[in-house]
Amino acid sequence: MQEEQILADWILTAELGQAGAEGLPEAAERASQKLGQLLTNLVTEVGSQALFARALQAARVEHPFLAGVQTGTAPGVGLEGICASLRGAAPDVARQGIEVLFANLIGLLLVFLGEDLTRHLLGRMWDALPAELGPDQQEA
Repeated sequence: MQEEQILADWILTAELGQAGAEGLPEAAERASQKLGQLLTNLVTEVGSQALFARALQAARVEHPFLAGVQTGTAPGVGLEGICASLRGAAPDVARQGIEVLFANLIGLLLVFLGEDLTRHLLGRMWDALPAELGPDQQEA
C-alpha cells in the first residue's frame, strides 16, 4: 500500500472514531473541511480548489458516484456534496471511493511539498497521525 493510501485510510478512520459505516459521510465531510482549511492557508483558496479538483477528477474515474461532489466555493471549504454522494453508495464502495479521493490529494501534496512537510501539515490537523510507517504498513 502506498503512503498516501495509508494516510488517507488513517485520517478517515480517525474522523470516524467509534461511528460505524453510517457515520462515513459526516467523517468524510469533517476530513474534507480540515483539508480545505489546511490547503487554503497553504496555497490560497484558488490553489486549494485546483488541488481538490484534480484529486476529485482522478477519483471519479474509478468511483462515478463521486460525480455529485464539487470543490468548495467558500474559503476553507474542501468539498461540497460529499454527504449526499456517499449516502447513495454501498458502505464499502463509499469508503473506498473517499479513500481514493483523499489519497489522490495527499499524493499531490507529497509530490509538491515532499514527505516531511506533508506529514508536518497533516499532523497539525490530526495530532495522532503516525509519525512513521512501520514495515507492516509499508508492505500492506
